[in-house]
Amino acid sequence: MKKQQKSGTLFSRPRLRVSIVGAGWPTFEILPGLSPNNDTANPKNVKPTITIYRDKEHPSHILLPIIPE
Repeated sequence: MKKQQKSGTLFSRPRLRVSIVGAGWPTFEILPGLSPNNDTANPKNVKPTITIYRDKEHPSHILLPIIPE
């Protein structure tokens, strides 16, 4: 699967939305290791579990690179 590169300029105090793609078919192709034929009806597909924690015990962060102009 080819990754799409995204970039943009952020202004003072931006708000970002983060999407976790795990159920975005058919917009996004299923990973070949989970569904070799990209067929959601195939009973041999591996069904992943995605767990998202949003509490004090499981802090998370995203590192965004800063590229000087």
